[in-house]
Amino acid sequence: EFSTSLEMTFVNKVKMLIPFIEKSGIQKVVFVSSTSVYGDGFPIVEITEDWLYGVKRQMPELAQDKVKKFVEKHKIKKEDAEVIASDKSLAEMFEKVAEEINPILAAKWLRRELVRVLNYSKKELHEVEIDEKHIIDLLKLVENKKITNNVAAKILEKLIEKPFDINELLKRVLFSSGYSKLILTNNYLNTSYYIYGYYIVGIHNCEDSHHFVYGIPSLYSVDPQPSSTCCTWKSENNSGELYGEFGYWLIKFDMLNCTIIWC
Repeated sequence: EFSTSLEMTFVNKVKMLIPFIEKSGIQKVVFVSSTSVYGDGFPIVEITEDWLYGVKRQMPELAQDKVKKFVEKHKIKKEDAEVIASDKSLAEMFEKVAEEINPILAAKWLRRELVRVLNYSKKELHEVEIDEKHIIDLLKLVENKKITNNVAAKILEKLIEKPFDINELLKRVLFSSGYSKLILTNNYLNTSYYIYGYYIVGIHNCEDSHHFVYGIPSLYSVDPQPSSTCCTWKSENNSGELYGEFGYWLIKFDMLNCTIIWC
């Protein structure tokens, strides 16, 4: 046991010298332990190329090596790569996320938005429960233009507080009974989508809650109002309720209870 302990100490010291050995261009190195330190009979350790490679594989990847890999493999900006590589947990998350999300988009969100939210919360990544799956689910929605960057940023803030299934939340909101009755079976809304080709969604922040907002594009008083009791008008240019003005009928939902907020 004593010999094994000494040998591991010796190996650890050798590991520290590997970067210098590689840069020196030396082809073969032989290390001999000092008998005054390791005792008589301690074996001579010959450092061959294969042995060196094996030890190197066991060493954690250095930050500068990560930066180089991130820039060359994933084509992200060097400054983004440096911030990501400086945090082991962040670097590991980036590599997992980049397997399923555009690496440039992943780097932007991890290096900027995730770090921003963590700093605001005064927490480190290893201190929160959020993992790569949450980030992948969120960025897939951004990547596929199903939610805006602002909405995604608000969702990320909530994820840091307490992780949840993003897709399940949206599914609950979109297919709640109130939503289905008002939206999916509303002939006007289906016609509106056919005419304008899109809807908009967002999050409205209140003091003590967050509301999911669904916007239906319309021309005021030209297109019929979707509902007389549960929607409010918002013109695109903030010009109010003018005939023929383009804007949106907004319907709010309680995100947690998946109920319509009646006006």
